[in-house]
Amino acid sequence: MEAMIQTIMASVLGLLMGGSLSWYLQQHGLDMSSLAEEISFAGIALDPIWYSAISFESLLTPIVFLFLISAIAVIYPAAKVAVLRPVEAIHHY
Repeated sequence: MEAMIQTIMASVLGLLMGGSLSWYLQQHGLDMSSLAEEISFAGIALDPIWYSAISFESLLTPIVFLFLISAIAVIYPAAKVAVLRPVEAIHHY
């Protein structure tokens, strides 16, 4: 239960902070022209102002992976402890 609350809080904070930053970069971009006069990679000229692209998938995918990793981190130890008898656990560890 505690892990679920922490995961939900992390998801909400991540969406608020990351979504806000991504929205700002989508609107205004990140000006990289101060690093070089002309930016090119493999002979292709790049725009010196980089913009982010926000989509539903780009917001949902990290949350899904966060919940999956949290579930594995909670379920694996709980399943391992569920098969131990308390006396054996105390004696073994």
